[in-house]
Amino acid sequence: MFPFASPLRKSPELRRIFALVLASAEDQIVQANVDEATTFLKATEAHLTFENALSIFFRLVGLPRRMEDAVTIQSLSRIGESEDIEELVDDVPPADPGAVRALARRLLGRRSEELRQEIETMAKQARARLKGVYIEGAHRAAEALRDVVSPKEAVQYYVTALEIGPEWTELIMHEVVGAEWAELPDETVADAAAGPIERGGDAPDVTPLPEPVRMPLPPESPPNQPPTAEG
Repeated sequence: MFPFASPLRKSPELRRIFALVLASAEDQIVQANVDEATTFLKATEAHLTFENALSIFFRLVGLPRRMEDAVTIQSLSRIGESEDIEELVDDVPPADPGAVRALARRLLGRRSEELRQEIETMAKQARARLKGVYIEGAHRAAEALRDVVSPKEAVQYYVTALEIGPEWTELIMHEVVGAEWAELPDETVADAAAGPIERGGDAPDVTPLPEPVRMPLPPESPPNQPPTAEG
């Protein structure tokens, strides 16, 4: 994970500190996504199966694949504990051997523009709330390694370790590395405009980043499922 010359390769204590930062950041990202996924599942349960709803949600919010199982289990656990689902399960005849399949069928719906718009709105709101969690974790990573590597390098370790996708990585780099440069004295910033500067022995190569790229369209859904949405 770390380059050959990285100080973290030479210091078990630094690796321990950074591992704790990563574990805390990953847990916060998972919990934030569980909150948003639970809301998404409840809002779409009359139209989508849980599997399809979670697949759409994961694509639209760009959840790292390594965290999908944890978010799925915890989200469905919350849904399973809700009164609405308990009442729905109670309505299924206990003698029916296909009760689970019947319950799933009741969550299917026809594709409609209204549902598409609802999904788009929820996805945008979820991403706006999740942004702060990703950035907070990156700031903590940069702070933990402030005296040994540049903010850009620390953030790169962070996104690599958590397998964060390129869209979130671009946004995190823009926000966190840009914020670090914004805290420099005015004269240092002026020097930076003219050329590279020295910062703890490393000159971070900071360039303006483009606006975040929109999420790719999920694959076309088969019949009886709503169209997927752009992120």
